[in-house]
Amino acid sequence: MNAPLKLNAALKRAAVGDRTAQELLFHQYYPFAGEIAARYDRPERSASVLAVQSFRELFRQLKTFDPNTGSFKTFFKRIIVDTATRGLSIVYIPTVLPSMAAWSSLRPDQVLVRLHDLPPAVHAILLLTAVEGFTDEEIIDRLKVSGDKNRRELKQLTAYIRPYETVIRQKISSLPGQISPADEQWEQLKLFPPLPDSHAGIGSVEAATIQPQHEKPLEVERQWTGWAFLIFLIAASLLMLFWSGLFEGTRVPIKKPAKSYERLER
Repeated sequence: MNAPLKLNAALKRAAVGDRTAQELLFHQYYPFAGEIAARYDRPERSASVLAVQSFRELFRQLKTFDPNTGSFKTFFKRIIVDTATRGLSIVYIPTVLPSMAAWSSLRPDQVLVRLHDLPPAVHAILLLTAVEGFTDEEIIDRLKVSGDKNRRELKQLTAYIRPYETVIRQKISSLPGQISPADEQWEQLKLFPPLPDSHAGIGSVEAATIQPQHEKPLEVERQWTGWAFLIFLIAASLLMLFWSGLFEGTRVPIKKPAKSYERLER
């Protein structure tokens, strides 16, 4: 029981920006993140970079984690996959997959080369189908596949992949976790501002007491803006009274002197 309790305590502290708790979680789960990120390793974004990006997103979303609805690893895995596929959008699905039957004889290094040779979106479709177990509709929604033709082609592609799911999973699981040392990547993560940012609706008591640093200056600014607007209204009202002649101190006598001149002439 102690381990889960310690984990939950670390998660709560990390959710409110405690760097010590975040570092503890980072070192403990960096190998786990690297194992999943290795599947999505691309020439343009390495597994190490993806792992760091995923931890940054994890610390942002930790306030939404509920241990009663699932395990922390499941929660974190979803974040890693989301981070890996974010921004991918399919407007055209080419027929680029070579014969999947040949995968059974590939070495791990050859598997990685095959994955790198695929367009990023097709690489993602292969993994989401064979490894993550997503349905066609979930993939369409996640990758924002538009157009009936593209959707039909995606379904044809996933139908071609599914008979080879077992072989693909075995080969993907054999990929070496080629990620940079945890200490080095933690230093990279520390370059970012502390997370998470303070939003309304944070679940824990500790999180609810945290206020953004700019909140007080904004409140003072709002007060000054309110006073300035009130002074402007008062000044405008006085000016209107002056010009309408309703303000006693500014009424100019015009007719009375005219009558006096008439009496003098008589």
